[in-house]
Amino acid sequence: MTISSLILFASVAGAPPKFTADETNFLFDGKPARLVSGELHYQRIPREYWRDRLRRAKAMGINAISTYVFWNAHETEAGKFDFAGQEDVTEFVRQAQEEGLWVILKPGPYICAEWEWGGLPWWLSRIPGMKLRSNNSAFLERVGKYFRALGERLGSFTLAKGGPILMCQIENEYGSFGDDRTYVTSIKELLRKAGFDCMLYTADKTSPIALQNGTIPETQAAINFGGAPKDEFANLAKFGFRGPKQAGEYWCGWFDRWGEKRRQFSTEQTVDDVHWMINHNVSMNLSMVHGGTTFGWMAGANSDGKSYEPTTTSYDYSAPIGEDGRLTPKYFALREEFSKSLPAGVQLPTPPPDLPHVAVPAFTLKPMVPLTRFLGEREMYDVPHSFETLGQGFGFVSYRTRLRTGGTGELKIDNLQDRAIILVDGRRVGTLERRLGQSSLTVKAERNSTLEILMENLGRIDYS
Repeated sequence: MTISSLILFASVAGAPPKFTADETNFLFDGKPARLVSGELHYQRIPREYWRDRLRRAKAMGINAISTYVFWNAHETEAGKFDFAGQEDVTEFVRQAQEEGLWVILKPGPYICAEWEWGGLPWWLSRIPGMKLRSNNSAFLERVGKYFRALGERLGSFTLAKGGPILMCQIENEYGSFGDDRTYVTSIKELLRKAGFDCMLYTADKTSPIALQNGTIPETQAAINFGGAPKDEFANLAKFGFRGPKQAGEYWCGWFDRWGEKRRQFSTEQTVDDVHWMINHNVSMNLSMVHGGTTFGWMAGANSDGKSYEPTTTSYDYSAPIGEDGRLTPKYFALREEFSKSLPAGVQLPTPPPDLPHVAVPAFTLKPMVPLTRFLGEREMYDVPHSFETLGQGFGFVSYRTRLRTGGTGELKIDNLQDRAIILVDGRRVGTLERRLGQSSLTVKAERNSTLEILMENLGRIDYS
């Protein structure tokens, strides 16, 4: 058996094959097979370009697509599910199958993904007794409803039913968050009840505590890392795991955060790591093969418990396929590396040409109307209320009061959570940002002036 024989390409015809595993290999109808997957999120790509991006990914040399499912995009209000248009994950999976790609599904319920609150709907915080990512009955009840809604649309797309879904991830890096393995088992059981009869797996970093807390018995364990695969899989071996070596996420790039320099991973190092994994029988998932854009208010934030690091709207991720779909030098270097391990007689598809770009002539922005003119009806409160208690998930909230006296003084906002734009009589006098550790500002105003604090939601923390 040569390494090249382990590359697996999808076939959508004939009886459904079986995808299993022994102590060293994934098995496709009993024959050793390796997954070479690429992370690519349907929510971060306009629907019109789904198929284009899938074709570009396949032409690079991958045989599977991995995607998160974004709970908070599908259930924006409790009990009201949306799986149409941009949210039509069923169509995305169908297109992947039509393009001859397998699918690895990552439905959470928590997904991280540099996504608003890690994919958890903001309205969960309003449910009495709610405790997230735990065996809490209120949380599991909502997760069960979400999984059932998803299963109704994707349960028939598993491999056993003739579909492309080979694997489904249980939660997401839970070992970096908590130690309740009964909760991880509960998520596994809820996925099964929802109809996901494919192979299930966990994915964690390789610290001893993460592996101890995140993995569960008799379940495939993948690991997530951004370099040094030899060392990472040595850590997994020390843990005593026996099964196929799988990189649930190999980070070949990284995301950007407001106020920081862009973070780039070198093409040479990525190719070296991939080369090592190919030659050591590792099934890998390149994260990201194409990042795309985090539209709307869905960009999340990181925190170490003290800092607040909001993620940019761009999710280019220094990926092989650029944010706008262009093919980068990293793409062609990886394509060449994957080509070396193809079975005899197999060639990669020709990459699609870059799509034409619109030429935008120079233009000047001119002030038109104040943003605050578009705010909704005001409500009177004795103290400021949070977005959540006001029933608003995203966007802006204006807090306004009339000053009884004039002069110069310090405006101090305790526990500032996002970004505050300070206005006096409609005139902007400054900003305060949690990201910068700011909480106070000197303000000069006349008696009876209107002081306004316009709060901008920069994204709930997705990883801490």
